[in-house]
Amino acid sequence: MGSKQKNAEGTKDAGDAKAPSMSIFPPSEEEIATKKATLICIITGFTPAGLTVKWVVDGKDQNDGVQSTDVSKQSDNLYMKSSYLSMSSDNWLAHETYSCKVNHQGKEFTQTLKRSECA
Repeated sequence: MGSKQKNAEGTKDAGDAKAPSMSIFPPSEEEIATKKATLICIITGFTPAGLTVKWVVDGKDQNDGVQSTDVSKQSDNLYMKSSYLSMSSDNWLAHETYSCKVNHQGKEFTQTLKRSECA
């Protein structure tokens, strides 16, 4: 009959992947005042645990200044991960589009922040 199991969300294949939810946060004004800028990408609610994260700034991959946490398990048995992009405040002000891209189970998910829309 296959490997279908019933759960709270209806009928699913056993071991189904759950896509991540993503949020991206700009640097604070207080941090920018210290001539630094850190963007934060929070990725939550996914399974299985494996995924890759990359940052793209104005359409170009950004590797410098990137730090990511290890994947950790949430209370709901799904997973979370955070990634940080650090730079000088001058660099932050010199660019417009910042994207956090996640590859999970062969699918790409992107969350984008436009600097001009940050008040």
